[in-house]
Order: sequence, then structure tokens, then C-alpha cells
Amino acid sequence: MKSNELTVHSRFNRIVAVILWVLSVVLVVIAASSGDQRLLWVYPTGLFLVAYAYFALWRPNVTVSDEGVLIQNVTHHIFVPWVALILVDTKHALTLYTPGKKFTAWSAPAPGLVTAYTAGRRAANRETRAAGQRPRHADLIGTDSGDAAIVIRERWEKLKNANRIAIGEAGEVTVRRVVEPLPLLVLTVLAAGIVAGFFYSS
Repeated sequence: MKSNELTVHSRFNRIVAVILWVLSVVLVVIAASSGDQRLLWVYPTGLFLVAYAYFALWRPNVTVSDEGVLIQNVTHHIFVPWVALILVDTKHALTLYTPGKKFTAWSAPAPGLVTAYTAGRRAANRETRAAGQRPRHADLIGTDSGDAAIVIRERWEKLKNANRIAIGEAGEVTVRRVVEPLPLLVLTVLAAGIVAGFFYSS
């Protein structure tokens, strides 16, 4: 475990994940109680929904520590050390820039119009505007991209002020992107099970 870790998740994605889990249980219960062999495809479908909700919606996150930023995406994760970071952007989603590369966080997309409007009404965002600042929608507090960006920028600034980040060495640091094949493998197998269930029950 890295020092002073803080993890940011997408609240919206986690709500959708819970809805999908509930839906999968309902589907399986209905299929099991009916005893209808034509509904065999429902069982792998329920498992697919459970797996998709976990890998694509629940698990992705952004974790900030004193060592750097860890982006956990669906099929891979990236660790960006502070010394390699040169820019934090939120135009389309939270994106970390290093010399010659950029890394986007699946769990921190820019908000839609409704989310941006709701976030804009928060007291903290109103105070920011009253102070003469005009943050873009994707930087607002209460949005997935904005919340993650704020945590990263505040830690980055704190460490720079404490002289804990080496200056001028960003191009010398290798940022590792580690592929995780398990999510894609599990979803592929379950998708094949859905297809097989359709053929068997037809």
C-alpha cells in the first residue's frame, strides 16, 4: 500500500453497477422459477451482467498517493509517478499527460449537461464563480472528472511546494501500462455462453 492513498470512484457508474446486479438476480430468479428450458440463455446473461458491472463500472478508479497516480481501467492499469506528470486535463475525461503520452481514466468521464448543471448549483462551485473564476464543466466539484482532477491537482501542488517532486526529469521516467486479460477473457466466455444458450434452447 502506498502512502496517504485516496481513491476516487464514479458514483454514477457504481449506481448503475448495483442496478445491473439487481437486474441479473431478478432475471435468474424468473428463469429458475419458470422451469422453461427456452430460458437457459438467461443464466449466462445474468453472469455476464454481474461481471460487466464489476469490471467496467464498479472496479475502475483513480487512486492518488504520495508516489503518484494509479488509473485502474477495465482491461489495464497505469501508474503515473509525479515526476512524469506534466498536465492534468478534463476536456473529455480525466486525462494525465506525460512527455509524448496521455492516459485517460475510464472512471472519470466529463459530465453530461444534466450532471454539469446539477454540479454547477453546488455551493462550492458557486463560490468559485463568485471569486471570478470560470472552471469548465468537467472541472466542477461533484462531477467524476472534476472530483478526480481536484484530488490530483491538490496533491501535486502540495508535493511540489514541499520540494518532493524532482524538476526536469519527466522525460526520463517510464510510465508502465499493465494489461489485465482476465476481464476480457471472462466477458468473452460468458458472451459465448449466452450464444450457446440461445442455440440450445431454440
